[in-house]
Amino acid sequence: MVVSPTLAAGLLALALFPSAGATPRLLPEDLSIRTWTRQNGLPDDSVTALIQSRDGFLWVGTARGLARFDGVAFVPIPPPNRETRAALSVTALYEDARGCVWVGSQSNGLFRCDDRVLSAAPLPQRSITSIAEDAAGALWFGTSDGLDRWVDGHLTRYGTKDGLPSEFVSSVHVARSGTVWITTHGGMCQFIQGKIQPFHFQIDSPGRSPEALGVYEDRRGNLWAFGDTYLVNLTEGKHLNHFAGGEASSSLRIWSLCEGHGGELWIGTSGKGLYCYADDRFVPITLRNSLASDIRSLCEDREGNLWLGAYQGGLMRLQPRNARVLDATAGLSSQPPVCLASDQQRRMWIGFDQDGCYFGKGSQFEKLTDGGSDALSLISSICVSANSNVWIATPGEGLFRLDRARLLRYTTADGLADDAISAVAADQDGAIWASEAGGGLQRINDQDIKHFGEGDGLPARTAAALLPSRGGLWVGFVDGGVVREAAGSFRTIVTAGALGGRTVTALNEDGAGRLWVGAADGVFGCVDRERFQSWKLRASSEEASIIGILADEEAGLWLATERSIYHLAQAEVARLLAGQTTFRPQLVFSPEFDMGAPLRAGWPRAARSADGKLWFAMAAGVVTVDLRGAVYDAPPPQVLIDDISVDGAALTLGAVRELETNGHAPPIRLPSALRSLEIAFTAPSFSAPERVRFRYRLDGFDPEWVEAGASRTVHYGRLPYGTYRFRVQAGLPDQGWLGHNVEFRFLIPTPLWRRPWALALYVVVSAAAIAGAVRLLALRRLRSRLAALHAQQAMERERMRIAQDMHDEIGSKLTKISFMSERAKGELQGQDDVGRKLSSISNTSRELLQSLDEIVWAVNPRNDTLEHVVAYLGQYASEYLQNTSVECELKIPRGLPERTFSAEARHNIFLAFEEALNNALKHGRARRVSIEMRVSAGHIEIVLNDDGCGFDPALAGAVSGPGDRLGNGLRNMRQRLAALGGRCDIRSRPGQGTTVTLSIPLPPALNGGGR
Repeated sequence: MVVSPTLAAGLLALALFPSAGATPRLLPEDLSIRTWTRQNGLPDDSVTALIQSRDGFLWVGTARGLARFDGVAFVPIPPPNRETRAALSVTALYEDARGCVWVGSQSNGLFRCDDRVLSAAPLPQRSITSIAEDAAGALWFGTSDGLDRWVDGHLTRYGTKDGLPSEFVSSVHVARSGTVWITTHGGMCQFIQGKIQPFHFQIDSPGRSPEALGVYEDRRGNLWAFGDTYLVNLTEGKHLNHFAGGEASSSLRIWSLCEGHGGELWIGTSGKGLYCYADDRFVPITLRNSLASDIRSLCEDREGNLWLGAYQGGLMRLQPRNARVLDATAGLSSQPPVCLASDQQRRMWIGFDQDGCYFGKGSQFEKLTDGGSDALSLISSICVSANSNVWIATPGEGLFRLDRARLLRYTTADGLADDAISAVAADQDGAIWASEAGGGLQRINDQDIKHFGEGDGLPARTAAALLPSRGGLWVGFVDGGVVREAAGSFRTIVTAGALGGRTVTALNEDGAGRLWVGAADGVFGCVDRERFQSWKLRASSEEASIIGILADEEAGLWLATERSIYHLAQAEVARLLAGQTTFRPQLVFSPEFDMGAPLRAGWPRAARSADGKLWFAMAAGVVTVDLRGAVYDAPPPQVLIDDISVDGAALTLGAVRELETNGHAPPIRLPSALRSLEIAFTAPSFSAPERVRFRYRLDGFDPEWVEAGASRTVHYGRLPYGTYRFRVQAGLPDQGWLGHNVEFRFLIPTPLWRRPWALALYVVVSAAAIAGAVRLLALRRLRSRLAALHAQQAMERERMRIAQDMHDEIGSKLTKISFMSERAKGELQGQDDVGRKLSSISNTSRELLQSLDEIVWAVNPRNDTLEHVVAYLGQYASEYLQNTSVECELKIPRGLPERTFSAEARHNIFLAFEEALNNALKHGRARRVSIEMRVSAGHIEIVLNDDGCGFDPALAGAVSGPGDRLGNGLRNMRQRLAALGGRCDIRSRPGQGTTVTLSIPLPPALNGGGR
């Protein structure tokens, strides 16, 4: 996914920068990236090894431990010796043909993992560099001091005496042909027919033998050797020394290689990040994360996601997307888009908030200019007529028509009823409909302009949406309601009350003639044969409106809010209209960054271009969805039972796995006195794990399937004795339950004391005990009755005493409280000035809090750095001018040197800056303030430029006196900067604005240098 300008806030995102020509066909047009670190449960931020096991889990080896990931949570795998608390530095991961995961470590040797339990393998304690398995089932282990081969528990070690070029084995790879390739620090070799044979090839220049890291065979049978700065196709004899020479060769090393599902090679390097090799070209993938330049491991999962393990950069997922965000990199404005339209030449016309209109194709746009006028800066609506004229509506400058190269303007002088136009649309007859901001419609046909209002059946409200249809025009209003126009007459189809008075923000008519309506607060409705029904989108409160609705060729619907895009398939549309399902569209796009405040109203906010793409004007920018771009078809998630806890103790899952494969195996016996049973299940999914839903059923206890939603655990208390079968299924909202389910059969046996013979014995003993106790009970009954009578009498006396005490003591005290309350109420009358005094105290408190905030910032030693000073001044200026009409432009440099200021210095800098800003606003009466901060020649300069009334600096200094606020302020600014060894330069002329330059010398760097 292309990144929006909000990346300045620290978003981690991805962009593609091809080295030459266009982006290769094999790459998706956009990729999205997500990162997991220690804060998300990863054992360490340095990821060294990655594999996906057959059951779908992603195994992540780090410098300080191993974890298993299902897309939602990391499950750490504890080391075998927990007492030492020593972290396991993982160097290699491999799953053998039997499904066992082998783990190589830095200095603790080899381990195998069964049911999330690590056990040490009988190998010497050495560093494991790589693990592989050949066709015969033999396991090969590359180590720092030789090569080991494990067959049926027998270990054979190979060294230089057996033909290895070097004892340090960097990689072992088994080709599809069965050849075992070994790379060492001394060169490459092969294991053929029980012997190690050297393999010689020239890498760069004669006599140079760079360190070889690995060999990889792709699905087409090509063998690749990689390491240092080279990539070699051993099969075709191609030497692709793309990274040789210059600065790259000194900082870059190829660490890992991975083949994508499209045949491309993903190359992980240290120093240069990620590359893709395809069509005989290298494409650098620039990850906007300073810690992502050292990629140590790569893995593509079965859903088409590429996983990157970075040294100190965490775990990253690169995911193909059909949705793309177009921003300034495509030539568009950085302001939010408010409307868009498509013409017959496949051009898109896009209006931006306070920045005019842009047009273009694909990802190349330019701005429409109107001779330097500001009339097109604010745009409310755009449409394209049948004769390819582009009509642009403004909220106060009238209506513009672009006819080829001519830009014509219509205002009230040309017959318009109002220059404020809220929406514009072109019908099938070539006429243009325009809604007036004050209410009413006007129809423009050539030079003829006709007005419609209440007398024509049109409600006296502002129209927010205009949609031409086959039989006329649909009109949606700001305060709710939809009207249908036909032959110049209007008829209400959806009342304002049916939409709860919410503004209509989206309209679309599908191929069946149904009108789909989107409104504020996520209201979604349909008019089918003049019958209206509505639903509510269950989204966050930030997604206040459905701003766009489009239909695809499969009769599905695409819905856009200001922050997300949803899809409703054709089958779901039919079920929704029939009342057979709830309104739960599939989420297909949601940016992973903050997109700011909601957008200004505009029409339309959704359009379909001639090439089939869907376009939406959203808070993230202009978002396109390519319906023809095929995203890798991910397999359905496989549901698994992940953990079983019986009375708080974990149950070994080996028996459960046997039950899954052998349906005739006896059920697992659980304790008869079972108090609690907790079952955890999961379904590894990495493209959209948050969409996976579960349902379960305990046959013999649950009468029906229980939908658990996203929850992955179920808890049962005491269960009746008997045999049970627990089943769980996974599903997706748009695909239903996927059919495959996993079972866990268990037995809670009946204890001995509940057997039939034991029950009969209980009856005999009970009868004898009852007969012997009858006489004893009869005697005790009489004594109990006498004692009860005495107790009853004593209780009645105590109750009487309590009643008297309550009447005498509590009753009198309540009377006294009532009297004192009435007296206090009378004394408070006539004190109306209390409210004014409290208001004065509140205002003074707020002023003191503002001053205290500035003092705290100045004193806090954490804010001593130049970076904090610059950031605070920029934030202060933005907040200071936020609620004013003054436009503020702020330029802050990147890569500031590491310098520290004292509290006194920062205080003087801030007061001087505050005074300059205050003068521009209050004395200069500026409409625009530009603030630029730059570092040069050992100084930091803060330049404030305004377009205000200006003044004569010499005259202001000459006449300044006790009552001259401006003169005193300028003198104070110079004095404060002079105390720091700096200066304050002021350039101004009456009527030509003012430029204030604050120059402050930078303190010396610590240890003699900075960044």
